[in-house]
Amino acid sequence: MTVSIHNLQFAYGRANDNPILKIPEWSVTTGEHIFLHGPSGSGKSTLLNLLAGILAATEGSINILDQSLDRMSGRQRDKFRAHHIGFVFQQFNLIHYLSVLDNIRLANHFSGFPFRKNTDSQAKELLRALGINAALHHQPASSLSIGQQQRVAIARSLINTPELLIVDEPTSALDSQNRDAFMTLLMEIVRQHNITLIFVSHDQSLARYFSRTVSLQAINTAGGHH
Repeated sequence: MTVSIHNLQFAYGRANDNPILKIPEWSVTTGEHIFLHGPSGSGKSTLLNLLAGILAATEGSINILDQSLDRMSGRQRDKFRAHHIGFVFQQFNLIHYLSVLDNIRLANHFSGFPFRKNTDSQAKELLRALGINAALHHQPASSLSIGQQQRVAIARSLINTPELLIVDEPTSALDSQNRDAFMTLLMEIVRQHNITLIFVSHDQSLARYFSRTVSLQAINTAGGHH
């Protein structure tokens, strides 16, 4: 089991009486590809941040890869995330003045893994598979198009070969042709590496790429607003 949630509650600040998430039970089997959807403000990004250990649950338990996030300190969660979880943020979170390759090297550095001699070749291979040609590898991230930055963010999320990949609204800036090309490529990569995928979007047309579709409103009994 990659994800197991039990009696999860989360509230921002001290508003424990008004949690935005209350999820009695939810699980994701290893190798599953989940399409998670819900209206804007329903708590989708909050749930992703909880699964990645960026936020800590107010109550209840979150187990990722049989490890209990709620028993870890913030530093332990950061280390666990770096080793096991890839995260593609809605805003990509690339460091704009660093080169494409340096953005990916940095993800390897933060993982705490020793720098491997094959990290660069692995990064270049990922970039090539994602359609980022060698001429762009030493360009600052800021010089790339939105679609190219997105692909670099995907490569960065995969460099430490995560068991779980979390992707937050990645296609909102893409036209339909680039969106479909991106989805085809993403699904190919996660299948190839047997990565469990949780993908959030409000674009229901993307559900066709996934083995399982989950409505956040169906599992969240809080009815809160994000």
